[in-house]
Amino acid sequence: MVTERQQLHDQRDLCPLGYLPSQPREKQAEWRPEIVARLQKTTSSTDGASVIANVRVAAALEILWIVLGQWSASDGQEDLGKLLDAAFAAFSTPACHQTDAPL
Repeated sequence: MVTERQQLHDQRDLCPLGYLPSQPREKQAEWRPEIVARLQKTTSSTDGASVIANVRVAAALEILWIVLGQWSASDGQEDLGKLLDAAFAAFSTPACHQTDAPL
């Protein structure tokens, strides 16, 4: 009997990032305009709102790919939710002030 873990491992062998399409960057380019448009509907319109929405979406999608790459490299051993939480927390206001790295 094939376990759920083996199924996940087999799917990662077929697709580098698990359940995602084999061409994630192309899909990201397709998704970005729609995500930006939806984000802009939920925020106030101010000068620069479009560029801010684009930057936020680009950062979020890049975080997703980085986290999925790390999770996949661990063969699913690392907790995906915790990885996502840690990655997005890096952009929270307190986290930004805890580093000497330029933003």
